[in-house]
Amino acid sequence: MKLLKSATIRWESGVPVSEFFDDIYFNKDGGVAETEHVFIHGNQLIERFEQLKAFDCFTIAETGFGTGLNFFSYPTTLAETCAS
Repeated sequence: MKLLKSATIRWESGVPVSEFFDDIYFNKDGGVAETEHVFIHGNQLIERFEQLKAFDCFTIAETGFGTGLNFFSYPTTLAETCAS
């Protein structure tokens, strides 16, 4: 069985950078804003959450966890959408 290898990162100007890919995890000018634009709005999550009825299931599958910004942003968006 092949085990997953932990990512190795370095920090540049407050932004995590993948040692393996030599690429940033998120935009240095606003990772949360990038997540909202690409993940929340790009997947039309607000509109889709508005269509949910009580006890409906909604599944989000991620192929990579990264820093967890998507993971931590969707419950906030869901709560804000359902509150209105």
